[in-house]
Amino acid sequence: MSEKSILDPDTIEALRSYETDGLITRAELFETFLGDMQTRAASITEALESADAEKLEQAAHALKSAAGNVGAFKMRELCEQLEDLGRSGSLTGTSELFQSLNAVFSITLPSPRCTTAFHSRSSPQTVMGP
Repeated sequence: MSEKSILDPDTIEALRSYETDGLITRAELFETFLGDMQTRAASITEALESADAEKLEQAAHALKSAAGNVGAFKMRELCEQLEDLGRSGSLTGTSELFQSLNAVFSITLPSPRCTTAFHSRSSPQTVMGP
């Protein structure tokens, strides 16, 4: 895994405008994303277990979009690879990609650095990886 940011600092900063406009807080957005992640990861698991490339493409696409919305670009990148494999009809390598996706999720999103980015007004630099 590369030394990329856990979450993109520019995206986190841009999300502040939603709070300023009173639309949604970053904490609410983060909580929604976490719930979506679990549902979408379950859909990817089902697609892999049933060898359903079309369902994999759809589930990976949905998670890719959600990850991009919160600036989780490593997750987005892995989802894009899963989506591409699903679109091609090939499931070769999908298990490894899904394991990588789970690893990125478990390492980055529950981390205090990620939580800090969404729950405080601290500098986006707090979301940088180790």
